[in-house]
Amino acid sequence: MSVTQLARTGSGQIDDTSTSFQWSGLSHSSMQGILKMKLGTKITRKVLPGNEVVHQALSAAWEPIQFSGEWRDIWMGQGEANRTYLEFSRMAQKLPLVRVTVDGQSFIGMLMDPEFGYHNDGWIDWSFTLSPEQNENVSNDVDLGTGGPITQKSLPQWFQEAVDKTIDMRNIVFQADHVPLSTEDQLDTKDALGEIDDAMERIEELSTVVGVTTDLVSNALNQGTDVTDSVWALPTAYERLMRASLAVGAVASTQRADLALSFDDFILALEFESYVHETTIRSWDLVGHSVDAARDFRSKSSQRARAIYQPAPGESLERISMRFYQTPDNADLIYRTNHLSSIVLDGTEMLIIPEVGA
Repeated sequence: MSVTQLARTGSGQIDDTSTSFQWSGLSHSSMQGILKMKLGTKITRKVLPGNEVVHQALSAAWEPIQFSGEWRDIWMGQGEANRTYLEFSRMAQKLPLVRVTVDGQSFIGMLMDPEFGYHNDGWIDWSFTLSPEQNENVSNDVDLGTGGPITQKSLPQWFQEAVDKTIDMRNIVFQADHVPLSTEDQLDTKDALGEIDDAMERIEELSTVVGVTTDLVSNALNQGTDVTDSVWALPTAYERLMRASLAVGAVASTQRADLALSFDDFILALEFESYVHETTIRSWDLVGHSVDAARDFRSKSSQRARAIYQPAPGESLERISMRFYQTPDNADLIYRTNHLSSIVLDGTEMLIIPEVGA
């Protein structure tokens, strides 16, 4: 078994650090019990015009994994159990991003809830929880769009809608000071909101790099690949916002189960139910927005692009084709690449201009 601390670079890549713990003994490094790996999924159903039922995956992520074992000098050498305990504790208190490998199973995630049983210097049992971001044994790509048309919007539209919906949710939470929530529940809700803030900061960073107010959102020929790479990172950023929004809804549902039955005052009970309802509604509203935005950007980023272009209202596909290919013959390629439902453009679209043959 090995645990290696990781670090994110400025470009979002994940690199190994020099901090790594590796144990090769059969007892102290192996799992005590079975390694449980569960993929949690959330599904919603939509009824489209014409009574067509569409199932859509909102999220699919690996749920927290428990690891436990022992460090003993009889396996590791004199003084190694206590030394490993001290060094591992120093790393664990940073709540680091780590790679955990057991035999052929490898996960990347945040190390949480470390717990140590100190028997003596030469015998220490340990356990921790890994909140996984990625299972390195399988593909990390999750198709969030299972059926239904892809909603097309410009980057400024997606961004502003996310800002508005986030503000609505924050207002509900922070205006509910009179609602009788426990201190722990208030902290849980605000922690979940903190994840939304972090996701929004990432989306704002990417949107600022691209330029949310420009008509020509990105042109790889003129502006270089840095801007285009930022557009390609947007699906992951919106999927992170989706998961954070789900967490807020989950916290609110837990509060309802724990607290609603304890209220003696009928008015307070109604206020609490209203708070939970409004928080949950806004959570799912932001989830739906994030899923649609991620699908839109994912469909665009799956193409090998020459440029990303926001057309003028009423601009024809033939004219756009002429602009980028010096021929009107690739209008149909632009139409199919962007999953357009009409050849009439209203100027809100953000179009992938694919390389010919892509």
